[in-house]
Amino acid sequence: MSKPDWEFWRHVPELELWQAVCLSQDAEPDEHDQEDVACEDFFRGNETASRRLRLLAANLVPRGKFSRFIIDYEDPHKSKVRLSEFSTWAVSVVEWEGLPPELLALARALPNAENTAAQPALVEAREQPDAAHSGAPDDDGERADALTPTDDDHAAFAELFDPVKVTTLEALFPDSGQWGKYAERAARNGLSAARTGRGVFNPYRAAVWWISSQGPHGWKWDRCLRVLAKNLPARSRDSMHLLTGEFD
Repeated sequence: MSKPDWEFWRHVPELELWQAVCLSQDAEPDEHDQEDVACEDFFRGNETASRRLRLLAANLVPRGKFSRFIIDYEDPHKSKVRLSEFSTWAVSVVEWEGLPPELLALARALPNAENTAAQPALVEAREQPDAAHSGAPDDDGERADALTPTDDDHAAFAELFDPVKVTTLEALFPDSGQWGKYAERAARNGLSAARTGRGVFNPYRAAVWWISSQGPHGWKWDRCLRVLAKNLPARSRDSMHLLTGEFD
């Protein structure tokens, strides 16, 4: 396995996920056929690389750690991130061990790197301010994850879902029967951003609103994602990995 040509890779604006993981292991991506890598041929016998790939993909959506990225819906391994942001995330956020010095040198000091919100889309995403953490403590004593999305945030993921009634929202995200009251006051409390028609709501946007504004006890965003992934409509089930970060 050859060492990467760092003089080349440091000038590549965006890397496919599998390429970034190869570089994190000080391995030259060009040594591997892209089609084989996309099928996890390279990662099958490399547990560390496989785990890193899954973790990197899971952090792209829905609340990514990168201000700019590109999602490949047909082959998630070929989604792209900036090398500078990937190196910063690998060094400062997940703190992977054994990273090559060339990658360490590319990492930038970003105090808010872990909380940088990004708009999931097929084009460059705009940077978002840090989310306000105002949720109630969860079972571990930590505060529930919170988001402050605009109406256009996470549009690609909201489109995976069909509109549902309030009773379905209560079944997905139990809240002691409060969803009916939330819906009645949607224009005042902000839930209207999730409304798609008379009495129906987009469940993805409703979940984002619920986590960010209500801070439900015992719930975090990753738990919401698991529930949403299990309740995708038939037309979107092939896209489950976009919510879970799992490509099996």
